[in-house]
Amino acid sequence: MNRLSTSFDLRFLKEADVDFVIVSDSHDCPPNHAAVGEFPSRAKQRTRADAAFRAAAGMGARYLFHLGDLVQLYPGAPGFEVAFERALVRMEKSGFSPCVLVPGNHDVGDKPDATMPTHPVTDEALAFFHHRFGPSYRSIDAGKVVFITLNSQVMGSGLAEEARQHAWLVKELGRHRGRRIIVLLHLPPYIKESGEPATGHYDNLDRPSRRALLALLEKAGVALLVAGHVHHRFENRFGGVRLVTAPSPAFTRPGYGHLFASPPRSERGRDDRPKLGFLYGRVRKERLDLHFLRTDGAQQTVADAPSTVVTPLAGDLARSPLGIDLLSPLSNSCELPAVFPAIIRQPARNDYPLLACEELGIGQLRVTVEDLRDPGQRMALERLRSLGVRIVAWQLACEEALEEAAETIPWELVDEWGLCLPGGVLTREIVAYARKLGERGLPVSWSPVFPFEPASGKQHPRPRMAFRCEEIAPFLDLAAGAGLTVSRLVVVPQAAGKAASAFPQLGLDVLLHLGEGSEPLADRVASLLLQAACFPGLRIYLGPLVELDRTMDCYSGLLDPLQNPTPLFHVARMLNAILFSDDAAAEAISPFRVRSASGKEWRYIPRGAEAPDAAGATLYRLQSGSVETMAGADTLYAGEPLLIETTSDPLS
Repeated sequence: MNRLSTSFDLRFLKEADVDFVIVSDSHDCPPNHAAVGEFPSRAKQRTRADAAFRAAAGMGARYLFHLGDLVQLYPGAPGFEVAFERALVRMEKSGFSPCVLVPGNHDVGDKPDATMPTHPVTDEALAFFHHRFGPSYRSIDAGKVVFITLNSQVMGSGLAEEARQHAWLVKELGRHRGRRIIVLLHLPPYIKESGEPATGHYDNLDRPSRRALLALLEKAGVALLVAGHVHHRFENRFGGVRLVTAPSPAFTRPGYGHLFASPPRSERGRDDRPKLGFLYGRVRKERLDLHFLRTDGAQQTVADAPSTVVTPLAGDLARSPLGIDLLSPLSNSCELPAVFPAIIRQPARNDYPLLACEELGIGQLRVTVEDLRDPGQRMALERLRSLGVRIVAWQLACEEALEEAAETIPWELVDEWGLCLPGGVLTREIVAYARKLGERGLPVSWSPVFPFEPASGKQHPRPRMAFRCEEIAPFLDLAAGAGLTVSRLVVVPQAAGKAASAFPQLGLDVLLHLGEGSEPLADRVASLLLQAACFPGLRIYLGPLVELDRTMDCYSGLLDPLQNPTPLFHVARMLNAILFSDDAAAEAISPFRVRSASGKEWRYIPRGAEAPDAAGATLYRLQSGSVETMAGADTLYAGEPLLIETTSDPLS
């Protein structure tokens, strides 16, 4: 059975003015309930929810919210009210109290839809909820932010509660106009597009209610809306309003497995455990962050388990050299099949790669010109750029590409440009194009394409799209002869440290594609990020973001084909936070030993190396994303790279 720590480690997060926790769709279900026979994981829902509530309570946040569907039963079912009360008692015993309960369809009933075998909201169900909790909508003034909770289930119902809530919301938004407002409800306004159909669609508001709500929120300048219900995470933006859906700690909705080009997890996608968890929100003057804290289907919480490290999100690590090289699109869209409970195809977009970039805390994203032209990618790129991520576009510097680029590119989205030179040759046209980029204020990063790079064990050679160290000086001379000043180059991973030492005036980009090689990938990722701590002009781009499992070469990824984090993901996010948080300010001792300006020292222990005595030290387990205090060297874990923060005096 998985074990979840009672605490998450927040040492790398800056102090927040207001913090809050959102748990959604816990679906308390007795393990002996008749419904368990349909899906075995239903027998685990109660203990999974209990573990999530205890972990969420351990965050110490002042404001606690549950976004609906407290129980697996639904209003009107035999034993519903008893099950609901027992679930409340369990939640309170877990420490997740006092909690604001937002009504969901399993609490008061579904949205009215004559095409679905659901149970519409009724006055009787509302009366039970009101008797137990009071109004089904409320406002909470938290000083730096105002929380407004709504009953999405009455929207479009025609019940008197709908009109009362609407009038109250208009008044409340007017009362708090100009302040930072967060709206919480169960049913999301939409999944992919604001105009998507509603009748026969199980996961959105009906169109009139949706239009009215979104118009009110946009006019009032609402910062964030968080919904539940779909048991998957989505990211949208309506005008200036950020729209987010929260995960469930109990199970995933199986139909959404069709977002991924991969076989599903167990139970036809209903038990995708790495997607289970809750949200931790933090309000600061300049930011409003939502961290996804995974519970991974754990059914127990224990005090002595290693704590999961919560790391800063994208744009919150100003010195981060970590980037992603997009070998495949950041966002893909599809239509979910018309299967129960919906009776129409539901348009959806896979936002997990975007959310992974946010969680990694990346500083830059390397995209293609085609990504910029694609309207489907724009939302994701705009979201990351709004957080402070640099968008670095690259293109092949061939005649047809140069002719098309200027007319079709949204230049306002780009912070830097990359030119990839076929054969490493600088032509007159390329030089003229680079000068035009300079006139736009865009720095240029240069890379070659040498198509005949020998590849061990392969029938055919492979293209190489980076300079070796010995090729840098000749290219700089070539550029100088053409009247160009080169400020940044792309180099092969093996040349990173040597080139940074030999050419300190240059910014250097390393593209580490997570393919085959003799050295373990986790060690290669860690080594390059440690070198980036030694050489401030060095940036590390990792790719692919998502594993490529049907290509001529073997490519691991930071995410697996179901878009769940791999150990490499945690190595990258952990080192990004440890080495490049503001208080780290690392200065070089060697590529594998980094001392901070505050006197702390970090030593990287490669796999198989003998570890020093670590008694009393803090051990960061990079591949699992966790941290613990060591009792002694005999408790070190073999088989994965480790990073130890020592408590002794730093080495000279």
